[in-house]
Amino acid sequence: MRHIIIKTGLIFGLVAVCFFPIRIMAGSINSPQAAEASCNFEGQFKELASTQESNNFDYLASLMAELRIRKNLLRGVLDCSIAEAESLRASLAALKPNAPDMEFLRNRFYERIGETKDYYQVQQSRINDLGIQGTKDVAKNIKEWRLNQYASLVDGSTQLIIWTKNQELFQAAQKRFHDIEQTVRFFNLVDNTEMKELLTKAAESLYKAQSANEAAKEALKRFDASENSLGLIKDSLEALSETYQIFFDLSKAINPHP
Repeated sequence: MRHIIIKTGLIFGLVAVCFFPIRIMAGSINSPQAAEASCNFEGQFKELASTQESNNFDYLASLMAELRIRKNLLRGVLDCSIAEAESLRASLAALKPNAPDMEFLRNRFYERIGETKDYYQVQQSRINDLGIQGTKDVAKNIKEWRLNQYASLVDGSTQLIIWTKNQELFQAAQKRFHDIEQTVRFFNLVDNTEMKELLTKAAESLYKAQSANEAAKEALKRFDASENSLGLIKDSLEALSETYQIFFDLSKAINPHP
């Protein structure tokens, strides 16, 4: 699932710069270019910095300009955050888990991501009544909430999507192994030493891949969307890749002169 990283954020404080990263999933917007255009706040940051550094003697007008820019920035970031949540929910809704426990997990993530959208909309409803300090406080709270609450939901949802889509690969590998076994028996190659060794290696490699895949599933069910579950997903795919290489070697051994 492709993400577009928006490398901008809200500026908080009079002199400090605080980055508030927003990841927009391309599925919710017509194109990556459109996503970058709508969630690129570089121009507004420059405008805010220019306002803060100006020597405008009309102090009240300067403050009002800064407040306007801060509010627009906050609205824009929240709009992008809502688009991100909607895109992730759409990806989860389109997911077709092959087991009831994983369907339950998909539904749980779907509901939690929906709650984040509600949270962003509540923050949006407060913007009109905020002063400069209020915009700083709200932006700071949102950033902390994303780091402490939302980030784990994104990681867990993304890994669930990856894991679910990987299941087709594992089913295909199991079928391929079965077909190769049948072919070996059909040509009476069961007692061939090389064939025996390759079949054993294929079975062991496939089992290793399936074991890591099952372990990743259990980690996801524990809501352990950490390096542990991601590492297990990677391990399962690496073992599966090794399995397919052995399948290739078996095919060559069965038919050395295609």
